[in-house]
Amino acid sequence: MKYKNIREEELKNKVSADWFKQFDSTEILGNIDFTVFPKQDNLFGRTPLLWAEAKTGNFDIPTMFVQLILTIGKARTFDKTLPPAFLGAFDFKKIAFVDYVNIQDIFYLNDFNWNVTPSNHETKEFQLIKERIESILKTKTYVFDYQKDEKLLNTFIKNNVAKATTKSKIKIENDTDLFGTNSNQSTKREFSAEAKDVFDAGRELWKYYHSKPNVNVNASLYDIREYFQGRNDKGRMNSKSDDERYMELIGVLRNKLDFLADKIKPKIYEYGFLKE
Repeated sequence: MKYKNIREEELKNKVSADWFKQFDSTEILGNIDFTVFPKQDNLFGRTPLLWAEAKTGNFDIPTMFVQLILTIGKARTFDKTLPPAFLGAFDFKKIAFVDYVNIQDIFYLNDFNWNVTPSNHETKEFQLIKERIESILKTKTYVFDYQKDEKLLNTFIKNNVAKATTKSKIKIENDTDLFGTNSNQSTKREFSAEAKDVFDAGRELWKYYHSKPNVNVNASLYDIREYFQGRNDKGRMNSKSDDERYMELIGVLRNKLDFLADKIKPKIYEYGFLKE
């Protein structure tokens, strides 16, 4: 076996040197065992490529992924930094990858206790996560033996991990791009006044959210609501926030969305999506 009878820190160092030497795998991100970032230093230079669980010995792949998921979920790491394109798990014999998008929904389970110890494999939370992801992992996981699959693993890293910034990178568009005035767009997009009002209200909420510490640069409206409103002890999102400015901004956005919905409703019947 390639990395038999070595400690976990040595295993991580060897995996880094042997397979990810073209990347930066030195960054420590909370309690995540192993991270991979591109080396370049530019606007998207710190877009994470991989977060992984590391184990000495010959471990069950779902078990490693469950511990990683519980580690990420407990710290809400995806709220503090852009999540990677891949999650990974490796031991002394093999390494496995799964697309982050294939398991991300699990982080938003209702009534789930994320405060359990990730390394305790006997908790009901550990077993619940394992049951939920085992079927996903059977069809969505890329598994490589370091020795038997050396060429395949190198090819996978080159063609997938190395290009993973295109999966996790946010695309930034300015107003002129959005409204179709750039020369690379042949047809100008037309928006109603109501739609533009929604854009404006959403932009103000987005700007206020990004004025706060420890935000997710790739946050959806749901993520923003969760940030300000928080969750109760049962894991459900609270209905309001103590932040008065946020409540004002979300109220304006909801109001503008209602106006837009009223404008769209007749089109549902006009174009035959529903019959009156």
